[in-house]
Amino acid sequence: YPREGAWQSLRRQLGAGPGRAAYRHLAVLELLGLPASRPLAWLPGKQGEWLATPWVEGSPAALEDLIDMAHWLATLHRHGFGLRDAKCSNFRRDAAGVLTLIDADGLTRSCEDAARDLARLVAECPKDGPTTEAILKAYFVTSEQSRDEAFEARFQERLAVFRAKLAR
Repeated sequence: YPREGAWQSLRRQLGAGPGRAAYRHLAVLELLGLPASRPLAWLPGKQGEWLATPWVEGSPAALEDLIDMAHWLATLHRHGFGLRDAKCSNFRRDAAGVLTLIDADGLTRSCEDAARDLARLVAECPKDGPTTEAILKAYFVTSEQSRDEAFEARFQERLAVFRAKLAR
């Protein structure tokens, strides 16, 4: 690995590293009511940073959970955050059936590249699992929206734009 430069060393000493950012982001998600691991402690050290969170009881997220993950990601984006690493291994389904984020390394304070986050989630979709269209519909449809013809037309437009971005 390349040696740490002066700027990176100063940021680490002041506590501005990725561990502290993940701690802050998890705390904000808790305040917003989004299911995520609860941050307990952030520990800086000479060999790196440690983020302590409690163990989330339950089972790892499965491919059948991609639809729920799309809903979770849409809610995250509506709150102005992004998740660069949206994939099954970063979520767990607890005993109550709630899908919970357990890995906050990919959380960002900006959802400017929501299409990238969504594409990462769609990349998890196998041929025999949920279709890309089902995942995208789960992302774009909120509980308040009706499935009328006008909405369906807007959805098809968004789907075409998304597919064009994936083709690039």
